[in-house]
Amino acid sequence: MSAKAARLSRDCEPLLDFLESSAQQRSVAMVTVSFHLACVVTLSLSLVCGIGACSTKGWRGGGLFDLGSAASETVVKAASVLGATFTGLALLLEVLLMASNTFRQSRPVKILCFAGCTAAASLLIAIILFGVNHSAGGFSVWLLAGSAAFAIEALGFYVVQWRCA
Repeated sequence: MSAKAARLSRDCEPLLDFLESSAQQRSVAMVTVSFHLACVVTLSLSLVCGIGACSTKGWRGGGLFDLGSAASETVVKAASVLGATFTGLALLLEVLLMASNTFRQSRPVKILCFAGCTAAASLLIAIILFGVNHSAGGFSVWLLAGSAAFAIEALGFYVVQWRCA
């Protein structure tokens, strides 16, 4: 049995050397993605979807500001606009965190970025209120849902980033 194992080891040695050398080459060529970069991407997608939701005419046949003046519709308007605004603020702060060492080491900037991303979750409140009061919505509601999903994903990245740091 040991002679058989030695022969197998000798026969497989070139293959193992090849796999080991290619693994070393792959590790040099791999790209490292930081949590900051992941947050920037998800916040950018959230901002694009949020601006698209606020500016398109897919809200029951009209734009967001063509909704009525009932209290729930006013809250939907405010939550949508504030969610997109806070997403933009969180994105700006995240870019500053990536670009500057001073901002990266500043705890208040990180807290503001986290708070902006948390406030962007108000998009989800707008979706819930719109869905409760209106059974049908257009594609703008789906853009708003995408924006909320990306904002909540970025919030998850912040939590993981702070727990790992």
